Order: sequence, then structure tokens, then C-alpha cells
Amino acid sequence: MNYSKMKKAELLKEMEKLQETVNELQKTQAKYKALFETSRDAIMLLAPEEGFLSCNPATVELFRCKDEEDFCRYTPWDLSPEYQPDGELSSEKAHRMISMAMEKGSHFFEWVHKRVDGEEFSANVLLARMQLEDRAVLQATVRDISLLKDTEAALKESEEEYR
Repeated sequence: MNYSKMKKAELLKEMEKLQETVNELQKTQAKYKALFETSRDAIMLLAPEEGFLSCNPATVELFRCKDEEDFCRYTPWDLSPEYQPDGELSSEKAHRMISMAMEKGSHFFEWVHKRVDGEEFSANVLLARMQLEDRAVLQATVRDISLLKDTEAALKESEEEYR
């Protein structure tokens, strides 16, 4: 085998490896895109200094926004009542929760949110710090727990009536 045929064979082998890598990346991207887009929980990316970067369809539905672009116009405190149940200003408490998640790597808490139409709802929130390109951002996962809260309240009321 002469030198140029060896070079061509090596190049073909490298091109095949590269194509395999591209195929694997496409499969991985499709898998994570499906997880993000089909989750029933609201998932969003938040850059603490900039605001929301993106969100999944469940977020748009939960907050009753028109689309992802509409949602990303808001801040976390815009999507909250003025005060949380403990009396603290939502804007101040949101900054504190974000700072805690950035420092510790994650933070899980209960929160009262407000949809864009003004309706309030209780939620569990998980903020998890992650690296996106060259910066640290937060992945926020929000789960509406209003039904659970209503059920707990009805059960408590029922127990009190029974006594």
C-alpha cells in the first residue's frame, strides 16, 4: 500500500469516527430536548444578573404566558405576589433564595407564585446551579402544589369538625 492510499484510509477512518460522534451528540440532544419539552414540571433557566433565559412549554402553561419569549420578559418577583406568606417582600426573598442556590449549589423551598393573569398558586421550587457555556446559571423547577394544599386544608378542617 502506498503512502497516499494509507492517508486516504486514515482520513476515511477519522471521518467515520467524526460522523459517529455527531450521531451520538444528536441522539443525546434529542433525548434532553424531549425531557425538557415533555416535563409536566415547569423548568426554566435563570441567569441571576440577566433574568430568565428560556423555559419549557409547561412553564408557559403554568404561568399562562403567550409563549417562551413572553415568559422571559418577567422576573421571579414579577411572577409572585408582593409579599410571601411569611410577610417578607417577594423581591427581597427571591434575591435571597437565588443567592443561596448560587452559593450552596441548590436550594429547595415552598413559594407562592402569581400567574400573569394575577391568580396566585403555591409551588415547590428547586433551584440548581449549573454551568452553561462560560457562566453559572440556575435551573429552576417549579411544581404547582395548590391541589395538595387545598386537600390538606380540607382534611384539617374535616378533622377539626370531627373533634
